[in-house]
Amino acid sequence: MYRFAPLRPLILSFLLAFLVVIPVSGVGCSSRSSISLGFPRRYSSLPWKVAEEEGLFEEEGIGVRLRVFDDDEKLWRDWARGSLDAAYTGIGGCVNARAHDSDPVIVMFGAKSDNSGIVARPGLGTLTDLVGKKVGVESGSEEHFFLLFVLERQGIKHTALQMMDVSQGEGGEMLATGELDAWATREPYLSEAVTVTGGKVIVSCDEIAEFMSYQLSVLAEEADKNYPEVRRLIRIWFKALDSMEKNVSQTQRLAVRFLNMTQEQVEDLSQGVSFYTREEELGLVLSPDPFKWLGAVEYALKFQEVIPREFDIAGIMNLNLAAEAVAVPVSQ
Repeated sequence: MYRFAPLRPLILSFLLAFLVVIPVSGVGCSSRSSISLGFPRRYSSLPWKVAEEEGLFEEEGIGVRLRVFDDDEKLWRDWARGSLDAAYTGIGGCVNARAHDSDPVIVMFGAKSDNSGIVARPGLGTLTDLVGKKVGVESGSEEHFFLLFVLERQGIKHTALQMMDVSQGEGGEMLATGELDAWATREPYLSEAVTVTGGKVIVSCDEIAEFMSYQLSVLAEEADKNYPEVRRLIRIWFKALDSMEKNVSQTQRLAVRFLNMTQEQVEDLSQGVSFYTREEELGLVLSPDPFKWLGAVEYALKFQEVIPREFDIAGIMNLNLAAEAVAVPVSQ
């Protein structure tokens, strides 16, 4: 298990108290004209669209170019190539980038989701039943990491399954026609597959929702060079969350447009996503082991087509920057 050393309590207390009283605006501003921020078209990314709609980036004096990705693989690829300055992704996106010689660090936890799971055809009720069966999953997706994790936790080697690379758009039909016996996917595909096939969800990530969390990450060099901008991005995120809580109907209408879904679908999705509060964020960042579940990543290293080389997992999060940035109240 990879662990992260906790910050010294006395120094940390002083640091947080100091940061709370220092306003961010105007301190050490970078000359960068704009930041390119990429994120997937998911409900967990909605605060960034809220921030855009309400002019929160302009309010904070930061130029941001938002890039929305419908394809996780493309988002991960662009992030790994350095085509983005920052990315809001699941843990897989950051891990994949680091494995491709990029150097991103996580600076904020954003949301956790229990919208993913493994659906199996009738007659298959446990992970053990999947041994020797055809199991579809989108290679390199968050669901891929989730599948690897639950298999390893159950003591099942991934080689015991017939793993097939299947996109989110085609898995449901393949499951219905019998080309697949099970499918690791997310909502709304998960519920649709259950309805069409009469199967059931044999494992849901609500059991280990922390694993399916989304984080804001930036390149390590950018985090040091453009520190004030990183802090502003985090401030904007929490301002957007405040706005979402106060303007529920307006937020839902925006979600319908952003996700290209019906109101009912959006409401269902929103039930499976939880955004971390500032207090929860600090609790995660300052805990002795904020990524106690990240040890599961080593399982993914077995898949050479997903993670081509090993890397230092311990360097994946900038604890100091994250603690400092989150400690600054939104009201300042």
